Amino acid sequence: KEFEAYNDITEEDKSKNENFFKLLFNMPKTMQQLSIVQLFSWFPLFLLWVYSTTAISQHYFGVPLDFNAETETDMTIRRAFDEAGNWVGVCFAVYSLVAALFSVIMPKLIKLTNRKTVYAGALFLGGFGYISTLFFNNHYYLLISMIGIGVAWAGILAMPYAILSGSLPAKRMGIYMGLFNLTVVVPQILSGVFGGPILRTFFGGEGIYILVMAGVIMSLGGLMVFFVKDEGDKVSIKEAMVEGETVPPE
Repeated sequence: KEFEAYNDITEEDKSKNENFFKLLFNMPKTMQQLSIVQLFSWFPLFLLWVYSTTAISQHYFGVPLDFNAETETDMTIRRAFDEAGNWVGVCFAVYSLVAALFSVIMPKLIKLTNRKTVYAGALFLGGFGYISTLFFNNHYYLLISMIGIGVAWAGILAMPYAILSGSLPAKRMGIYMGLFNLTVVVPQILSGVFGGPILRTFFGGEGIYILVMAGVIMSLGGLMVFFVKDEGDKVSIKEAMVEGETVPPE
């Protein structure tokens, strides 16, 4: 109620029926720009969640490209695949821990620079993390990759909402924040639909290269951040993280 009183939001404003397509086509410029960045962020994240076990089992544990968990009878290969799956779990835990730690220092970095610089930097580090998975000769070094990915994860959960909040009209804040969630869902749907065909058609089933591609896409997202118009630091990172809290699939 304090928010409504401060922003002069009446009961009439709250009861208005808004046309979805009208809102979509008249969304603020900053929201349009952030939607592109979101595409370049969530598309590679979904690739990570889906194809990490395939990529790491092939590239680091010697699992053949034609491995099928349902039909494989060679116990050595099955054990290697299981070990890879366990290591992926460790990697995911590490990047989640890094994200939690980075979220604590993010506000301090923003004070030293600005939100766009921190956001772009996080995505660049994430892109580096993805791409670096190709070049190590020991799976333990993948924890280095997870540092970059964890930083990107923290930035993706907080920064778009922090930047967006300052550009939205108060009377449409809830509606546009709801619409903005489509920029999380749609890229993951696209990734789910096209990830498999891309892996088979362009990379011959070698999963590590789809992670490299994901890194390139995320780095492009970092570049796109510099084209986003930031209306100013009017929303705290803590508030933004509550607004944009998202949990990856199991």
